[in-house]
Amino acid sequence: MGHLIFILLHIAAILFGFVFLFFTIPLHLIYAVMRRKPQTVVVQVPADDGDVGAVVDPAAARATKVRALLYIVVPVLLFLGLGYAASLVNG
Repeated sequence: MGHLIFILLHIAAILFGFVFLFFTIPLHLIYAVMRRKPQTVVVQVPADDGDVGAVVDPAAARATKVRALLYIVVPVLLFLGLGYAASLVNG
């Protein structure tokens, strides 16, 4: 259902101006990352530790991906949005 809404938002963004795709596409990517099913990640540790099969929390791994994505997407959206707003003000 959520992907259908984003597809409709993408179509609306194309109809009203391609610049709105800069907002809908990153939001769609964030939505897709948040909707993934949790996965168990097994990490091999050095032999001197003694614990060979440490399990990493899937929520922590997903949060790291989302945080990295936001560190990239938010500044780009701010830059593009402010540039677009400035072009509207300056005519």
